[in-house]
Amino acid sequence: MPRRRTVRLLVTAAIAALLVAASVGYFAVQRAGSSSTTPSNVTLSGSADLHPSLDIMAAGNGSYRIHVHETGFARVYNLVAADQWFYPRESLYLFSRCGPPLPIGLAILQGHYGPNNLSEGKALTLYDTGVAYSCPTSVGPAARYLFSPSSNSTEAFDSNGVPMSNQSMTIDLLTSGYWTGGYGAGPPGPAQFHPFVGTFTGVAADEWGAVTISHFTVIPPSTTGLILNLSLNASSIRVGHEIAFTASLFNPRTTAYNISSASNWALPYLVIGPCGPTDSPIAFAVVQGFYTPLNISYARVQYGIGCSTLMGGIRFYLFQPVSNVVSVFGSCSPNPCFTKPMVSSRSLNGYWSGNQYLSFTPGVYTVVVADEWGDFQVAHFTVQG
Repeated sequence: MPRRRTVRLLVTAAIAALLVAASVGYFAVQRAGSSSTTPSNVTLSGSADLHPSLDIMAAGNGSYRIHVHETGFARVYNLVAADQWFYPRESLYLFSRCGPPLPIGLAILQGHYGPNNLSEGKALTLYDTGVAYSCPTSVGPAARYLFSPSSNSTEAFDSNGVPMSNQSMTIDLLTSGYWTGGYGAGPPGPAQFHPFVGTFTGVAADEWGAVTISHFTVIPPSTTGLILNLSLNASSIRVGHEIAFTASLFNPRTTAYNISSASNWALPYLVIGPCGPTDSPIAFAVVQGFYTPLNISYARVQYGIGCSTLMGGIRFYLFQPVSNVVSVFGSCSPNPCFTKPMVSSRSLNGYWSGNQYLSFTPGVYTVVVADEWGDFQVAHFTVQG
């Protein structure tokens, strides 16, 4: 089998910014200029004492890096080849035109899939299908592998014990979308590149049945250029304790930014409190259950805060350069009405249902924050009994 080459694919196309969705099985990367959170993956063991690791990180310029590597080499040295793939083997090599079958593989699926329905997802083609190519003929499959401790490669042997080649146990991919049509990728038609938009499932698997599953959501960036941030002080609380969250609007420009007041709420019935619209350009809601940006509009709202209108008649906001400090202009005299950081924080241990305040019960909750220009963010926390 030919020596495995580490694959690096750079697709030069713009990609939407990544939105936070941190939870088990989800990785999250904030918009440019913000911090990132640690991926949280679902890993299932196979017949060998190995398992694949899957990392996805923003790489700048509209792309991000996917890294897969097999771990457990300190405990496994001589291993018989297997064909126990948790996900179809032929779908785990669509990141490379000519990558020969390896002991590990990678696939990106459009949609949200878990261990119970992973086989229903269709792997996307990640290499450029607009270019014709031919691949060298590979030798037969390996019969066993010899691993060295702390190594990123393995030596493959055929059924007669003859060394075949060294094979890499890592995959490195730099990409910003997927391809349809063209050479080697159905359905038939011209090659077309598609930036990642929506929810996707990453799959890293090995031939001994181990698999790691991760998810990510990509949405278009804010049309205003303002950065809406949402942070929680904890990922888990006890019943009766409070969760605190903070939202802010930030102007990343090096010049002041004047933006007119609007009412373009992306989720108008979700994030405006039970007392109706306020004059704040930021609104919160708490939702019972785990929701992503793609399905949050279907959620049933449990309001965690009261709301009030402070002044009304706001005409525009003037953001200072590289700052969250904003001057508000409207029906007041003199103008500006006030100047302060556009930051809003709340702490709560329950939600309003009609006129009754109820404590959070055990389970998973989603916090959503939105601004009046159509941007929104989600984050998650768990309540334990």
